[in-house]
Amino acid sequence: MKYYKVINGTTFIGIATTTDLRKFLYKNRVLIISSENEAQYVQIGNDLFHDSWMKKPDLGIDYEVADVVQITQEEYEELYEMIEKDEEITPEPPVEPTPEPEPEQEDVTVEYAKTLKTKEMSAVCQSMISSGIDVELSDGETHHFSLTEYDQLNIFKLETLARSGETEFLPYHEDDELCKFYPAVDIVAIADAATNYITYHTTYYNSLKSYIKSLNSISSVASITYGVEIPEEFQSDVWKELNKNG
Repeated sequence: MKYYKVINGTTFIGIATTTDLRKFLYKNRVLIISSENEAQYVQIGNDLFHDSWMKKPDLGIDYEVADVVQITQEEYEELYEMIEKDEEITPEPPVEPTPEPEPEQEDVTVEYAKTLKTKEMSAVCQSMISSGIDVELSDGETHHFSLTEYDQLNIFKLETLARSGETEFLPYHEDDELCKFYPAVDIVAIADAATNYITYHTTYYNSLKSYIKSLNSISSVASITYGVEIPEEFQSDVWKELNKNG
């Protein structure tokens, strides 16, 4: 038996055990108890929560994104007692990971420089994706939508509903705006633009990573910036096709 606490930032949601792990059984269209390796959600009361370590969630299921953190039985029992007493529970702030020590200058190698540069470019790629897209919608105006992991889950979940034709208007929101109802055609347009944008940056990064691996000096690695022209021999077929199409 394993024990978990479910939190969202500084908000405590609840506690659970392996008996609360769930996966969606497509054959019978029901949620069933799941092993940790197969779990898509953890259930607390009538609500489902998904964390990134779990299997990909089903887009037809309502759930919330949260941190599902394994804890000891002792901590579980302490939290259970506090819940029973209706005491306020405030999660401790996450412990910042200890940064890896920088090597001495003489120990810096080309391979180490490549590793650092690849991590740096990956972070920039993810930041570019998260920053989002501008999309012209059916009202003739351009709207901006962020594309964090949570935003992507919501957008693609709504896209499934929009493409099913069962719902004419769906609730969503652009950056820094209140939630409102969007026509299904706009939800599809947002999802299509998001897919193209994510594909563009992911494909570019993969080709860039291949290019970085080919370099043979620290100075050449250090000169790499996100957006640099990638020599053709390191461009994937997908990246070539995306460039050809503009």
